[in-house]
Amino acid sequence: MRRLLLALVALLALAAGSAGAGAWWHSAREAQLWPILVQQSDGNLLLANHQGQTRPLTTDADGQTRLYLFAAPAPDGNSIALVALRNAAQQRSAALEVLRLDGQRVTVYDDPTNSPFYLSWAPDSQKLAFLTSNESSMTLWAVPSSGSASAEQIAQGEPFYFTWSPNSKQLLLHIGGGTPSDSLQLYRWGTAQPELINAKPAMFNAPSWLLNGEHAVVALQQPSGPQLVTIDTQGDIVQQLVRLNGGTLFTVSPDASQVAYIALNGPTPGQLHVVQLDGRNDRSFNPAPIFAFFWSAKGDKLAFLSMVDEVDTISTRQDFPHLRWNVLTVQDGKVESFQPFQPSTAFIDLLPYFDQYAQSIRLWDPTGRHLLYASTSGVFTLDVTTGQTTRVSSGVLGMWMNK
Repeated sequence: MRRLLLALVALLALAAGSAGAGAWWHSAREAQLWPILVQQSDGNLLLANHQGQTRPLTTDADGQTRLYLFAAPAPDGNSIALVALRNAAQQRSAALEVLRLDGQRVTVYDDPTNSPFYLSWAPDSQKLAFLTSNESSMTLWAVPSSGSASAEQIAQGEPFYFTWSPNSKQLLLHIGGGTPSDSLQLYRWGTAQPELINAKPAMFNAPSWLLNGEHAVVALQQPSGPQLVTIDTQGDIVQQLVRLNGGTLFTVSPDASQVAYIALNGPTPGQLHVVQLDGRNDRSFNPAPIFAFFWSAKGDKLAFLSMVDEVDTISTRQDFPHLRWNVLTVQDGKVESFQPFQPSTAFIDLLPYFDQYAQSIRLWDPTGRHLLYASTSGVFTLDVTTGQTTRVSSGVLGMWMNK
């Protein structure tokens, strides 16, 4: 995925991530006792708990000749998809593997000419969609997580964003955003190729399905200007949500009752808004620009990141400013801000694509009490009820194993 240029802040767009595969195994029950997946700086993975105790999942990565990247836990918490990267004798290979916590490990895709770099599980934890890149293009693939069939090529284009339907049988694609070939397409599992949807996208990144599996939230160009809307699978507008002045980034609440969004243009670019799915009660919060936001599992809270200091330009990830978590309680509009932190480079790399990553990894725990983040000092949990931070372990990225 190439980043959509954010008008509100000069974010880096270096695709990265982290993950692994390895040598220590657990049952599904044990995985519940170790709910946090941590990517270490040398490319290994470990599991951790709230008390900072850890269990290694992999031990053979060395940060150079062997790495495990782009880890994504399955929704059921029993498997991890990852990219096994090997560098040897001027040869580079990157295979997509599934690591199961019952001890199984299977390679589901291995092509030295196309390197996987973004992995997304279907809601049923039985299928994987993933992006690969080479010198000429990006490609979306889909494959059973069991490895029982070969990966199928779905579509090519750049930039490339997508979302799984709730029943795990369809993928809604947004390809070529910001280019003349910008399109929305619908892929049905098992078909030869996706269908073109008759609708013209406005400037946005990742679409999002609603729980009924028949409608999705997108931004479309209309005669009156761009709008945030819900559409059906033919591209017909079901509900107009918000009129926009330009581009937007958005995420849908887990219960699909609300949409959080920011406008990238207009009088207050980057201001957080929450609107109901019927288009009513569009409320604005926090006038300072923000650039990443994540719904809690119950949809009652919205965590968003803001910069501590104003920055005109960001030339390197080392120049990235300190960030601050803020948590909005949606019902009463109260916002609580927490202590700033210096983000790790792997955490920074998620931010330009937060609306896509919000659909594949989890920074909120299932209770809606704890957030995970990675700083230059390691991986931490933040208790949003007390403000207490707890260091989980060393590492460059963390995510919750279970919904």
